This record gives sequence, C-alpha cells and structure tokens, in this order.
Amino acid sequence: MEIRGDNYSDAGGDVYLIIEISDTTLAYDRGTKLPLYAAHRIPEVWIIDVGENPVEIYREPDAAARRYLAGTPIKEGVLNSAVIPEVKLLLGELFSGDMQ
Repeated sequence: MEIRGDNYSDAGGDVYLIIEISDTTLAYDRGTKLPLYAAHRIPEVWIIDVGENPVEIYREPDAAARRYLAGTPIKEGVLNSAVIPEVKLLLGELFSGDMQ
C-alpha cells in the first residue's frame, strides 16, 4: 500500500484508517473532525478516549450527510480494523502502559 505525502484531506482513497487519541479534544474530534473524515470517505476512524478508556470505532461513511452510519464503543478485548486486518490492538495493553 502506498500513501501520498500531500495533505490527507485530498487523499480520501489513500487513507483507510485514522486513529485519534483524545484527551482534551474529544468534543472537537467527534463534532468537527469526524464529519470531515466522513465527507472525505475515510472508511474507518477510531477515537481513543484517554480519560474514559473506551474506543469508539466508526465505519460506513456517508459523505453526503457528513456522518458515519455505524459507530461502536469498545471497552475491552481486541480492536480489529475492518479495512486493514493486520491492525489489531489489545485494549488491556493500550491503557495499562505495558505495550512494547
């Protein structure tokens, strides 16, 4: 897979997964960035909420409505990307600080 080096907002077909790490920016990530990602047809977005520890997974972008049709909160287990199967994260390791 090759990804262009220019601005990602022009690369809708090149970006398959965006992972946002949110601490103080959660409202901005959900309210401003997520609709932009949907408008650009980014197939999958993960928002990792550092404060509360769930991960929100958004799939099925509706570009015209600037929203995702499917959003799922995950609090435990393994995160699997639907668009990049090699991407997997164990939530227990993500929030424990034990990742190596």
